[in-house]
Amino acid sequence: MEEFLSVQDATNKVFTELEEFTGWKLLKSQRRLKKKIGSLELYIDFFTSKWNTSYRYVGLNAEFSMAYKKLGKLPFQHIVAYCAYHPLTGDDLYWYDISTTDKLEAVIDELKQRIQNTALTLEKQIENDLENAVQSVLDDHFEEYRVRLEFAADILGTDAIKPQVQTVIESLTDVQRQQALDYKNGARTIPWMNNPNNLKYIVDNNWI
Repeated sequence: MEEFLSVQDATNKVFTELEEFTGWKLLKSQRRLKKKIGSLELYIDFFTSKWNTSYRYVGLNAEFSMAYKKLGKLPFQHIVAYCAYHPLTGDDLYWYDISTTDKLEAVIDELKQRIQNTALTLEKQIENDLENAVQSVLDDHFEEYRVRLEFAADILGTDAIKPQVQTVIESLTDVQRQQALDYKNGARTIPWMNNPNNLKYIVDNNWI
């Protein structure tokens, strides 16, 4: 018979195991693992389901992100890349089920593998060579990590981001192209027009 866990025991196990695995600092009150490398900060944030009930159900997921605070103090300004850790298979593709000991151990093993292939790989690349790391992310993970072009241009120069700029422009729908024209003419009625993002950055630089 499976042993069901309390919410606190299950989530704390995830936090402490992944703290040890990554070697990053655990900010327990923020449910965050953090690693600072020069001007960059790497985060793994944990989120829990509002339906969590001890000894019945515990759901959790996580997100890896990279902050470049030169672009601003607030997260929506300085988060320059991120990817989510959600279940890849099963009935629920949003929350990992860590309700029992067996499920918890399986999820921790999967998160370790995914973190190794993303956050820890990028950490090592940045420590070895920042510019090569950013170029690699730009070339190989632009869409997967939702990389901010403004950040990449600040590190590598604008010439380095031109292929991705062109990719974004070619992917625009007719509606988005009209929105870009409206934005140039002063419209600020759609969220992307008011917050940092790649389309706004491209239009602001007159690349479209």
